[in-house]
Amino acid sequence: MIDQSQIDLSNLVGRTVPLHREGRTLRGRCPIHQGTSDTSLMVSEGPHGWRWRCWAGCNDGRSGDAIAWLMAVEGLEFKAACAALNLAMPDRPYTPRRPVPPDESLPSSDNWQTTARQIANEAAKRLWRPIGARALAELRARGLTDVTIEQAGLGYNPVDTYIPRSAFGMPNEWDEDRKRWRTKVALPHGITIPWSIDGAMWKLWVRTPQHLAPWKDDRGCGVHWPKYRQTPGGGNGPWGIDAVQHGKPIMLCEGVFDALAVQQEAGDLITPIVTGTTGARRVRWIARLAPAPLVLLSFDADRGGIAPTIYWRNVLPRTRGWWPYYDDPAAMLRIPGTVRAWVQAGLDIPSGPDV
Repeated sequence: MIDQSQIDLSNLVGRTVPLHREGRTLRGRCPIHQGTSDTSLMVSEGPHGWRWRCWAGCNDGRSGDAIAWLMAVEGLEFKAACAALNLAMPDRPYTPRRPVPPDESLPSSDNWQTTARQIANEAAKRLWRPIGARALAELRARGLTDVTIEQAGLGYNPVDTYIPRSAFGMPNEWDEDRKRWRTKVALPHGITIPWSIDGAMWKLWVRTPQHLAPWKDDRGCGVHWPKYRQTPGGGNGPWGIDAVQHGKPIMLCEGVFDALAVQQEAGDLITPIVTGTTGARRVRWIARLAPAPLVLLSFDADRGGIAPTIYWRNVLPRTRGWWPYYDDPAAMLRIPGTVRAWVQAGLDIPSGPDV
């Protein structure tokens, strides 16, 4: 092993990623998978010194020490990373462990699907009751119609809920940071978004309301839920893949609300798919996307949309980068007619009353 005890890993990572403290750990936005969560990257001290790890979108198990950080973030070879850190090379050749590629994406266990589906169904009913009036009003204010909301299975969870992990068929996990066992799954207050593929429940997301005051954790620290919270234990696949049709163009979007906006306004012209960060980068999904006559790459018009655009442009045979006119398709939905005209322009279809 190479002695890295003199290296301040938090300072090294902090040069690339702004970090904030949560208890005994430092957290930030992982730059490797271009995620949006400000807590996806964790820097903490363990029995073998300081380490970093991505807990969100890096599905190949990205983690490691200072050398691994420079190799992953700056693309350096092992020797170059050691030189950049002023580390002496070991006497014998050292080959860092390569991450083991994940198995092909599969749906979660039957227990997980049953519990997640029950939560989603109850939340969907609650959205249309008086308790869900405010949440329903916010969805309508986005420009979504009642038909779109109902078909997507959107729902409402009125309070932060904590469900035993055993209900999902998952064992308890040891929390190294807090030195205790994780026995429950947190379901935050917010809009529930179920993901189903081929009749199976794959994911359950919650869009948390950002206007709420910070909640207090068990140590009295005020924190916010992330903007989107995925229920642990779910699978990893693209939203909307079931709707792919032979000979019909496809649009790859960043979020579900973007896809719903496109589906509502131009679903007859194109099939919107939500790839997430890396969830659709599997052979089984690529094989279902590749035959499309045209794939519009329409990720958010910001820095986070660049990396997935480059990836899919190199993977799929017939693509066209088609950035939203502003922000994202969900934002454009607020102006009637904009989303459809934007899609028509991307497909080179003349817009007008005769089309």
